[in-house]
Amino acid sequence: MAEGGTDEWPVPWEPVEGNQNGVVEHLSYGALRAFMAVFSRMPNGAVNASLAVLARVAKSLARERTRAAKEFVDQALGPGLPEAELDRRVLQAYRHFFRIIYETEVVHLHVPLDRVRDHFEVEMCDEARELVDSGTGCVLISPHVGNWEAAVVIMPHIGFGPLYAVARPPRNKPMSVAAQRQRERFGGRILHRNGAMKSLPPILRAGGSVGLLLDQRGRGRSVLAPYFGRPALCDRSVGVLLRRLSAPVCFLSCTMTDRPFHYRLNIQRVLQPETLASLSPNGVATVVNRGMEELVLQTPDEYFWLHDRYRKAPLEFPEDWTVEPEALDVFRTT
Repeated sequence: MAEGGTDEWPVPWEPVEGNQNGVVEHLSYGALRAFMAVFSRMPNGAVNASLAVLARVAKSLARERTRAAKEFVDQALGPGLPEAELDRRVLQAYRHFFRIIYETEVVHLHVPLDRVRDHFEVEMCDEARELVDSGTGCVLISPHVGNWEAAVVIMPHIGFGPLYAVARPPRNKPMSVAAQRQRERFGGRILHRNGAMKSLPPILRAGGSVGLLLDQRGRGRSVLAPYFGRPALCDRSVGVLLRRLSAPVCFLSCTMTDRPFHYRLNIQRVLQPETLASLSPNGVATVVNRGMEELVLQTPDEYFWLHDRYRKAPLEFPEDWTVEPEALDVFRTT
C-alpha cells in the first residue's frame, strides 16, 4: 500500500485503458517515453525554453483550436481584449498544457513518496477541515486549472481518502496503462469516466472522496448553464447525481509556485448537500460552473483555455430556459 493510500477500498481496482493497441500506438508510446527521458535530465531553464518552442509550434499548427481558445479567453476575461493580449494568453495556455504533460510524466522523480507534504502548501477553509476530521465522504470539483494531476498526488496525504479520481483515458492503450500507473503511484485510484457514476455512492458512504473535472463540454444528454456569461453544454447526469448523493461538494485548485514541482492546494469553498438538493440539473450546473469560474479567475494563466468550451451551444439562452433564483444566489450568500 502506498503511503497516504488505504487497504480498504469501497470499489475494487479496475484498469482504465484506451482501446487502440496497434503498432502505431506502441511506437507513439515509445517515442513519448524516449522524449520524456531526455526532458527529465534537462535543467529547468532548458525545459522551460523547450516548452515555449513547443507551444509556439502548436499554436501555429492547431489553428482551429487556437481560434476557439481566443474566443474562450475573450469571453471570460474580455470583452474586447487586444489581439496581442489574446495571443499572449493563448500561447501561455499551450505552454502550460505542455508543462502539465511533462510534470505528470516525471513527478515521481522529483517528489519522493515519503516527502509529498514538503512539496505542497495546503490551504483549507474551516468546512473542509471539518470534513477531514469527521471522515465524511465528499465530492471534489476542480476546473482544469493549475496542475490538476498534482491534486491527485496530495489529497490522500491530507485526509481525503480513500481517493478516487474520474478520468477519460487516452485512446492509446500503452499510454493509458502508464498514465494510470503514474496517477495511482501516490495513493489514489482512477475510475473510468464511462460507468464511474455508479461507483460514487458506495465510495461516499465509506467516507471516501471522488475528484471530478467538470469544466469540459457535456456530451450526450446535456443541459445548458452559464459559463463565464455564455451558454455552455454541461453533463446532465452529473447534475442529477450531485443532487441525489447528499454529500458535501468541495471546490479546489492546485496551482504552481515559483519552485519547480512545488504546488499550492486551495480548498476555499464547501457546499453542503442541502444547497443542491432542491435544484434542477440546470441549477446544479449553474452553481458548479460559478464555483469553477471563481477558481479560474484567481490564476487565469494556468487555465486550459484550449478546450472548445462553447462548441454546439447556442449564443443565447432559449426563451424557455429557466434556473432557480437560489442557484444564482449561492455564491453571493456563502
